[in-house]
Amino acid sequence: MSASAPTTPARGGHRAKPGPARRAISWLATGVMVVLLALAVALAVIPSLNHGKALTVLTGSMQPALNPGDVAVVFAVDGFDDIELGDVVTYMPNPDDPTLVTHRAVAWTTGVDGERRLVVQGDANNTPDDPIKEVQLKAKLAYTVPWVGNVLKLSPQGRSKAMLGLGVGLLCYAGVVFLVSLRRTKPAPPASLAEASTQAAPAAPPGLSTPVAAGSVTHTTM
Repeated sequence: MSASAPTTPARGGHRAKPGPARRAISWLATGVMVVLLALAVALAVIPSLNHGKALTVLTGSMQPALNPGDVAVVFAVDGFDDIELGDVVTYMPNPDDPTLVTHRAVAWTTGVDGERRLVVQGDANNTPDDPIKEVQLKAKLAYTVPWVGNVLKLSPQGRSKAMLGLGVGLLCYAGVVFLVSLRRTKPAPPASLAEASTQAAPAAPPGLSTPVAAGSVTHTTM
């Protein structure tokens, strides 16, 4: 009759799954970063590819289409040929003033000099603006991003600070994802030679002594 001492179980079992709280935090962080990345694309990447700008709406003259605090993303145009009545356009009222106005094109007219003019008016205004010349026309509305302008106009440097914070956040998130992926792909430590030899040792027939494997203790009784 033979008896063997219990062997140590092999190392490197299944890793414990993260708890509900940890999973919720991970999903929340991922969602926030996806939203921030989408905003960066919508407010910076796409406008730059189309020679456009992201303009913060400051007044309610275009309500309900554009509300104060919205961001109007406008794309550059070559001139009146790119405009149709009903388009929302951005123009410069005064050549010496960089302030831009974004209103809707409502009619065409002709100036005293015989040149074509565009009549624009805010949706919430009762009267149109002064007709504008082609040289005053700068861009046409492409799309809007609601509310985000409230953050960008907190200070004169609000836009730069927001973009800087977004960039730092994306870098931090990328670092966390990289570290987590390394931890998940790290192989489990190999079993010791003693454990391997113990598991590989064959059982001895009755009446014969069991071969002594490295790392195990065997007793035989005749």
